[in-house]
Amino acid sequence: MNKRQIAPEDLYGYQWVSDPAISPDGTIAYVHKSIDRSKNDYHTHIRVVSLFGADDKPLTDGNKDSAPAWSPDGSQLAFLRVVNGSKQLWMVPADGGEGQRLTEVKRGVGAFVWSPDGKYIVFTSMVSINAEREAMALEEYSKQSGERGRIVDRTTPKAEGSGWWNGLFSHLFVLELENGRVTRITSGPCNASYPVWSIDSKRISFLSKRVEDDKLDADLFSFSDVYTVDCDGSHLVKVTDSSLAISQFSYAPDGKTLTLIASDRIYGSGSQNRLYTVPVTGGSLGTIVS
Repeated sequence: MNKRQIAPEDLYGYQWVSDPAISPDGTIAYVHKSIDRSKNDYHTHIRVVSLFGADDKPLTDGNKDSAPAWSPDGSQLAFLRVVNGSKQLWMVPADGGEGQRLTEVKRGVGAFVWSPDGKYIVFTSMVSINAEREAMALEEYSKQSGERGRIVDRTTPKAEGSGWWNGLFSHLFVLELENGRVTRITSGPCNASYPVWSIDSKRISFLSKRVEDDKLDADLFSFSDVYTVDCDGSHLVKVTDSSLAISQFSYAPDGKTLTLIASDRIYGSGSQNRLYTVPVTGGSLGTIVS
């Protein structure tokens, strides 16, 4: 067999698969990425395949589709699609067919999660809490390159990977699939992320770094906390006590406790993660792995 060196042109033949999602009947949905040479761009759509590799076929017909997630009963697949530069939530039947657009959110949809009963989807989106601040941010971003400075009213104005803060915060929204109603359930000058549904689909837990005292600066606090809120936005509860750097969490099968993957940061960045538990109503932390 003749060998040759890899050439740049070979990249056009590459294909990638990612984000596998398994339905209750074992069907696997995944993202297929290839290169559109004529447009010098990546093309992504969602395909499905059986658990043993048979019947591999396309399920969506977009060219910027991602993040497949099955409904709890496996009858529908939700996913994200970019149209006119905006990433929105779409849904398609498990057996294929016409995709249905579910959201028209101003700044697009980030992460999303089905409720266990299949009646709701919670998602994140960026919002402005101050119209004047947003106008200033847009004005700054519209300037040409070579600007000499900018005004940012945060202690931490820039982050690695995302650049200068744009004046927006990530918050949670709940979509009612029966009627299409969207309700924003978090607010304030803070980010809400990593939404997780309660077992009974009545409440949503999430990570946030919130301060109740206007004189305190959230950027100076090291740890985010787990909060829980009803799916209509009421009854916000702080579950953890700001003593842990929490990376992930989930509900116990009985719905009464949360299990956390977190670090106490006692040795700074050299600290190891441990498993902790905490009641969903808040209270003392328990350690599973020390």
